[in-house]
Amino acid sequence: MKLIQDFYSQVPSVPLAHYTSAAGLTGVLTSKSLWATHIRFLNDSKEFVHAVSLAREFLQERRRRFAGVETGLLTDALLARVDAMPGNTWIASFSEDGDRLSQWRGYCPAGGYVINFRAQRLIDLASQQQFILARCTYSRDEQASLVESLLDATYENFVDYRAPPPNDGLIADENRVGYFCAQWFFPKMLRLGSVMKDPAFREEKEWRLIGGLYKSHVTPSYRCNGPLVVPHRLFNLVLGGTLEDTVEGITIGPSIDQELAELGLSCLRASACVGHIASKRSTIPFRQTK
Repeated sequence: MKLIQDFYSQVPSVPLAHYTSAAGLTGVLTSKSLWATHIRFLNDSKEFVHAVSLAREFLQERRRRFAGVETGLLTDALLARVDAMPGNTWIASFSEDGDRLSQWRGYCPAGGYVINFRAQRLIDLASQQQFILARCTYSRDEQASLVESLLDATYENFVDYRAPPPNDGLIADENRVGYFCAQWFFPKMLRLGSVMKDPAFREEKEWRLIGGLYKSHVTPSYRCNGPLVVPHRLFNLVLGGTLEDTVEGITIGPSIDQELAELGLSCLRASACVGHIASKRSTIPFRQTK
């Protein structure tokens, strides 16, 4: 598991940028929270699918190589369950790059803003709300190595695994396998699958707040996005502090009229009582059109 531990131990070296629309910015500043969206509703249509595919391939290879050994029951159980394992995590996305033209075009096509977050503060808030902050990986080789490392650790930990009380020592082997899959393997696979993205998205340099790993049964809120009803969870940005502790600044994106955008932002900051959060304009010489 050292490979995976080293991967998760990474911390951002720069503030993390959250690209959003005017409506999204207004929601964040007034509610003092972020929307963490269900992973199935994100832009990458293959979110989580590639991770499941890799896991299946490694499991099938292991079954061919170690047919009949003691862990065969675990292999069969994982193969039977892995395709049905839902991508059931909640994601809030950030970028290491807070002023990139492709990001403005992709996420703020009608003009928008970047909210720049202090990375360590996000990490602290995540630990209080059963979220984690993790870097996304776009390398297929790195993704394969991480999944293989997780599966190696899965077999190692299964040997000494005991079901939680009151079932410890009182359940059949097949039920023990079920407990292990649900309580040990699935949360770790969900975590890993939630940071694996297609190489086509590499330019985004994304980090993610990920929830739902330890408390999957939550009551979500909902918002509309075109014809879709999109479930999300709220991530509190002011636990033990203020929004100024969490947000380093706001960048006004390319727009038809940055001067008016700046005036509107100034009024919004005053109304939301966050007037001390600094703002600046994007340096990209690109004019959004209606």
